[in-house]
Amino acid sequence: LRGMTDKAIYCTQSFADAYAKSLAGTSVSEMFIILQNGQSVLKYNGIPVIPVPVWDEMIAAYEDNGTTLNNPHRAVFTSKEVLGIGMDSLNSFDQLQVWYDKDSRKVKIEAMTVMDAKLLNPELFTIATGVVGS
Repeated sequence: LRGMTDKAIYCTQSFADAYAKSLAGTSVSEMFIILQNGQSVLKYNGIPVIPVPVWDEMIAAYEDNGTTLNNPHRAVFTSKEVLGIGMDSLNSFDQLQVWYDKDSRKVKIEAMTVMDAKLLNPELFTIATGVVGS
């Protein structure tokens, strides 16, 4: 996994915020890179740390037992090549529509099928959960 070119750490926004906070006051500015459009990206050992804020929303909505959230700070170290979508039949791809809504800035998917996220190679996928201290 470390040798793959498109590896990344996908994480909850809370995870990324805590990591960025832990770097405050240190002289590790190389942990941030500036993209051509001026946006900064957090890195860990040269690996992009990409927050996925919708994960925080999903955890708050579905992982709340009324007292605490179940593992609210999560990260996945993987490569885009490892992530896939499985469908119930080959004909289902003909019924799949994907588009980008500029107003909401969201990618939308419409499908008349059963589909699920799949790992093409589970050995190239590592999960981290934990408590982020204050």
